[in-house]
Amino acid sequence: METSNSPRDRLSIARRFSRVFFKRLQGRSTLVVVLLVALVIGVALVTIRNGVTLGGITGSESTDDAYVRADQIAISSHIAGYVESVPVQDNETVRQGQLVATIQDDDYRAKVASADAALAAAQSAADVLSGQAILQNQKIAAASADVRAAEAGLIQTRLQHARQRALVDDGTTSRRELESAEADEDRLSAARDQKAAELSAEKQLLQVIRTQILEAQQAAKTKAAALELARIDLGYTRIVSPASGQLSERGSLPGEYVTPGSKIGLVVPLPNVWIVANFRESQMAGMYPGQSAVITVDSVPGSRFRGTVDSFEPASGALQALLPPDNATGNFTKVAQRFAVKVILASGQARIQRLRPGMSAIVTVAVGEIRQERSSAR
Repeated sequence: METSNSPRDRLSIARRFSRVFFKRLQGRSTLVVVLLVALVIGVALVTIRNGVTLGGITGSESTDDAYVRADQIAISSHIAGYVESVPVQDNETVRQGQLVATIQDDDYRAKVASADAALAAAQSAADVLSGQAILQNQKIAAASADVRAAEAGLIQTRLQHARQRALVDDGTTSRRELESAEADEDRLSAARDQKAAELSAEKQLLQVIRTQILEAQQAAKTKAAALELARIDLGYTRIVSPASGQLSERGSLPGEYVTPGSKIGLVVPLPNVWIVANFRESQMAGMYPGQSAVITVDSVPGSRFRGTVDSFEPASGALQALLPPDNATGNFTKVAQRFAVKVILASGQARIQRLRPGMSAIVTVAVGEIRQERSSAR
């Protein structure tokens, strides 16, 4: 008996077949998706466990914990006094050596004049002692001549005494003449000794004068140093910028009394800026000085600045905190530390002059680059 299938029956069979097929296909797709997800999670766990970051796989590491930095040079007063003038304005661009403030200098000019007069007096005292030394040398020469004259007279008297003794022995002269010759010899010997003692005293006095000259010269040097210090203090009444850059808000105004160390202002030598980026320790595994970096700054949208990794901080930021953590406890939890990485910006880039210290930045370092050994790497 033949059975014929109508078109309606054939359509029903096709629908049932398609439903079964799609159910089986859907089950296999779900299984495939689950397997792929499990595989990705497993790879991620193994990667994290081995200390490899996603950036290490892709060849770059990024952080938004980065900021623009620059030198900030404080301008302070070296001396005490009243501020006379501040010929600059807040946020003004200044050049190195430009006058930024003056302090009243009346007292310091008077100190210079006093120190100058004291130096002149000390030099005059040294000159007087030098003149006395010259005069003393002349006295020594005269005393030496007196000693030589007394020595000559004594020699002559001794010869006369010897002749008188010989004449007394043969009876040619009297005993009285011999005694007179002996007295003359004793008198001239005493006179010679007196002249020699006077010569020695004059020489000792010359040594004293020479010592006084040295003392006066040292006093003159001290007065000269005092004069130089007074002149230096007078120069400090003019406060100049130590570097070219942009001045911050003025710290002192005319009429205020300042002391040594009082802040006059702050100068930032723009556009000499750099970037400090705080990377996690796991991100630094393949990071070395010399690798290139790309920096974007929030306040300069649309600009990408080129830079180079310069150096790494010697310790983590946590250890440099006011209260560093102490992990010698029983409830220790491992926390990834961050290290500051200094990135030097290439000079001559467009809009780099808009960068200011403290601006937030995003830094991306090409850790996939080949390590570049540098003698200046720190």
